Amino acid sequence: NNERKVFSVLGVYVGDLSKDQRILCRRVSEETIPRLTPPPEPPRVYPPANFPLAPMMSELGFNIMDVLMEQPQRLHPMDSGELKEDMD
Repeated sequence: NNERKVFSVLGVYVGDLSKDQRILCRRVSEETIPRLTPPPEPPRVYPPANFPLAPMMSELGFNIMDVLMEQPQRLHPMDSGELKEDMD
C-alpha cells in the first residue's frame, strides 16, 4: 500500500508504517523504490501537554527491522547534513 510508505526529508524510501505505528523495513531488499521530491517544510507542531501511552509493540522476525531503533540516521531532521544552513 503506497500510503503507508515512509520517505526521508531527502525523498529516499525508508520503510513502511506498521499498524502499531513503527517504521519497518527488510534487512535485505532487492526492491528499489524511486526517490520522491520532498514536500515543503511543514508548519511548527505544538503537541498537547499530556497524552496516553502507546500500546505494546508486537515481536519482529529477524528479517524485519525497526528503522528508528536500528538505523535512526536514515530519518534525520531537515536542518542536518546537506540541508543545514551555514553559520556565519
